[in-house]
Amino acid sequence: YVYVENVGSTDYVNLLAEFAGRGFDLILGDAFPHEETARLVSGQSPDLPFLMGSVFKPDERFPDFSVFDCYVQDATFLAGLLAGHMSRSGLIGLIGSFPYPTMNRLMNAYIQGAREVNPDISVTVEYVDAWYDPGRASELAHAQISNGVDFLFSDAVGVEEIADNRKIPLIRSLADSDTNSRKPYLTATQWNVRPTLMAAIGNVREDSFGAEDYGAYSLLKNNGCSLQPPGALGETVPEEAREHVALFELAMLRGNFSANIDISEPKSTAS
Repeated sequence: YVYVENVGSTDYVNLLAEFAGRGFDLILGDAFPHEETARLVSGQSPDLPFLMGSVFKPDERFPDFSVFDCYVQDATFLAGLLAGHMSRSGLIGLIGSFPYPTMNRLMNAYIQGAREVNPDISVTVEYVDAWYDPGRASELAHAQISNGVDFLFSDAVGVEEIADNRKIPLIRSLADSDTNSRKPYLTATQWNVRPTLMAAIGNVREDSFGAEDYGAYSLLKNNGCSLQPPGALGETVPEEAREHVALFELAMLRGNFSANIDISEPKSTAS
């Protein structure tokens, strides 16, 4: 395979078109910043399979353009269960980069998990409005904790130090939670793209690739996501919480339960 990363917006279209003309059997990437353009490039390369991260659904106008997204809401639901068990104030905080569909879906699943334990739990939801602004993320975390939040969930860099200094449990979204490290957060959700990719490769080999939604391959039942074992702060997790998480995880693995898919922007309920 050949790959390239850190592609700027101005270079995206030309690079995608270049790759489409290089004789590859499959193009894997993301279309999030250029949804329509990526599909147009696909339309100019008939019979070339594209598997692209996208918030849109498959379109019959582009029969060789399949989509996927990081459907890790199952793992995020499990994280919410921990928050519901461990919050003593009944007020939990969520800090996201942007209110875009993927982040909203994860936040809503997290809130769903917390309310499975405590239906009356309140949430404070805020966005950094930047992919990378540690200063702003730190400010939001500091303000939330000062207002009574005692459990945090975030995908934003900059929250860790504040949570560590204030001794507030933090769960990171789509991060590494090495159980042997001293990471300043409790645990993290992770996405495993391998099931998605292997399904696509199988379809290419069998000459059966078409416009499909590969989102289901990211579900926990397909080993597409996971909640990492608690790291350095693991001793703070009560046994009741561990058992509750294990119970729902088993139900997910058996295909008997999955978190809701809700891309609406979550709202704060704290007064």
